[in-house]
Amino acid sequence: MDEQIIALAQTFTAHTINKNSYLQNFYNLLHGFDNGSQKKIMLLIKVLNVFSMIRYFKQIHEISSIRRDAFLKFFHNVPINIVRGGITGLRSLCLLAFYSLDENCALVGIEKKIKHENIN
Repeated sequence: MDEQIIALAQTFTAHTINKNSYLQNFYNLLHGFDNGSQKKIMLLIKVLNVFSMIRYFKQIHEISSIRRDAFLKFFHNVPINIVRGGITGLRSLCLLAFYSLDENCALVGIEKKIKHENIN
């Protein structure tokens, strides 16, 4: 599941991702949701992976970034509101997990202030 999350995040952000810190941040944010929402997001990732297998005969993290982008845009544009909402929510979660990491804050113009403590 981690490979699919990283692939989705790289598609949504178009940046290289530090996998360990990103996944930790993603799961921390995900655990802030209620149980039902957590299950729905994870189910959506699984469903996207199954549709990728049907369409491309490969898991979502194994297809090219161009195909993955087109694949996700297709699902974002389907006339079923719950699917579009799910893709939008997943994209928002992936973006929040990426841009809330200290090393990525500067990409959106946020400067993190590091506390310095005097050791006496």
